[in-house]
Amino acid sequence: MARMIPPVIDTNCTSPGEREVFGDLRSDPVAADWTVLHSFGVAEHPTRGEGEVDFVVLVPGAGVVCLEVKGGNVRRDDGVWYYGTGAHEKACTRGPFRQAAEGMHGLRTHVARADPELAGVMFFSGVVFTRVDFDQRSPEWHDWQVADRRTVLERGVPGFCLDLLERAHERVAACPEAKWYRPAASRPDARQIERLVALLRGDFEFFVTPRVQVEQAERTIRRFTAEQYRALDMIEDNERVLFRGPAGTGKTVLALEAARRFALAGKRTGLFCFNRMLAEWLVEEARQAQSPKAPIEWVNTFHHYLVDKLAVDPSCEWGAEVWSNELPDMFVEKVLGGELPVPAFDAIVIDEVQDLLTPRFLDVFDTVLKGGLAHGRWAMFGDLERQAIYASHDEGEMMDLAPVLGERSPHYVRMPLRRNCRNCAPIAETVERAFGMSPGYDGVLEEAAGPAVKVQVYRNAREQRRALRKALKRAGELFTNGEIMVLSFRNDGDCCAADAQEEDPSLKLNPLRLYGPDSGSVGYCTVHSFKGMEAPAVILTDVDGLGAKRMRGLLYVGMTRARIQLSIIMHQDSQPIWLKMTGQG
Repeated sequence: MARMIPPVIDTNCTSPGEREVFGDLRSDPVAADWTVLHSFGVAEHPTRGEGEVDFVVLVPGAGVVCLEVKGGNVRRDDGVWYYGTGAHEKACTRGPFRQAAEGMHGLRTHVARADPELAGVMFFSGVVFTRVDFDQRSPEWHDWQVADRRTVLERGVPGFCLDLLERAHERVAACPEAKWYRPAASRPDARQIERLVALLRGDFEFFVTPRVQVEQAERTIRRFTAEQYRALDMIEDNERVLFRGPAGTGKTVLALEAARRFALAGKRTGLFCFNRMLAEWLVEEARQAQSPKAPIEWVNTFHHYLVDKLAVDPSCEWGAEVWSNELPDMFVEKVLGGELPVPAFDAIVIDEVQDLLTPRFLDVFDTVLKGGLAHGRWAMFGDLERQAIYASHDEGEMMDLAPVLGERSPHYVRMPLRRNCRNCAPIAETVERAFGMSPGYDGVLEEAAGPAVKVQVYRNAREQRRALRKALKRAGELFTNGEIMVLSFRNDGDCCAADAQEEDPSLKLNPLRLYGPDSGSVGYCTVHSFKGMEAPAVILTDVDGLGAKRMRGLLYVGMTRARIQLSIIMHQDSQPIWLKMTGQG
């Protein structure tokens, strides 16, 4: 049985003649060691943009035959060839012999260019009429290039191919112009047949690399969703809007766009957040996104605004009492007392608002916004149930902070955000399950692919350092150092990353203040410091104390920083709680 490539005829092949020839070549013992390529496209066609050869028959010791097959009625009228009957009759100015010859020449040219050693192999063309007796003679073809119904019945298509190649060798050998012809080189052996097959229709496999999948996921999760565009429309139609949504729903990007739109409308706009690192990102993004003719007047942290307007020199020795109470009180007193003339904002935008919903902080916003929080124009973005990790209430209870805002501004529109635009599907699904989100995310952008969340358990510091090295190796298989972030429940000096770097300097771990995406190092910092930020790959370390609600809130924030890959390194004492959270225990 001949080797047919492909091994079965395409179900879309409607030509009965091709089906008959396919079966004859496949089953005839004469063709047992032959290779047959069916429906072969010719990209380098000599007269057309592209062409096709019905069958390319590779015969060891003889050569290559390119066959054109016609399986029905055939006639030529006034130089035009017609195939079929009645309404199904098709006309063609190029006859079947010309079609076969042109396809053959295109194929031979390709082979000679690709592999000069095969340039001398005999290529010739023929035509098979499977259902008619074709006895027409013409100087346009040789009689031995034609197989009709009788030929197929008497000798079979393989017998016809053998006869054709032998006559072709005789003719070319007797032709003085065929200086390329060498009898031995023109008859391919088994090795050359395999090279021809590999060259013409060899097997191949191109797979999507994990890195390409990562890049595609990155592109997908960074697109605006229809939900986000609707959210932006809400800002146009309403004076005050609170956008509520879990981590990853695009709140920070929307906050920046809202501020940009306010500024473009000619409004003096302030964009505030709590976290310093998030503020640095917002400052840079605003610089690139805003119009030079309509800049956002203020982009930075809430506390930086107080320090700037009060013209005080912040001290590293200031405690929470100064930052939380004394500075905002001083600011409000000086503004109301006329000692500090501060022009009011026409609009304010607050990102991660759950970290700024305290009475004293709201006093400041009431003071700097025209009309105050009750009547002024504002847009606030936050996860008011889960992300208030700076809160001072008992045990870090993740209480609903919306009523706190309602006391100052009773009339505002609430806009939910539920579609995850940051995390790939495995991370989003793990977050939903672990934190009992109800309702959960409405979906993840196009279900962006990503690896499963990896959890490693440690008993002591040495085991945790080893687990971190494994997690870094795993992340390094897909990401550059600048795309990986190590986050900790502990301060930089006490965290696993600092200990691991001291033990093994080759890890290239740097505290975030010394880190940059182009520095060649992996950054590390606390979860608190990285709040509002994100990275393609995140490794959470020093995860412990999950019995406390505040620590579970910290875990939620840390997990949702990862866009594509997430690894969690957890103390064994917290493992039972984690298993219960995720429904595994």
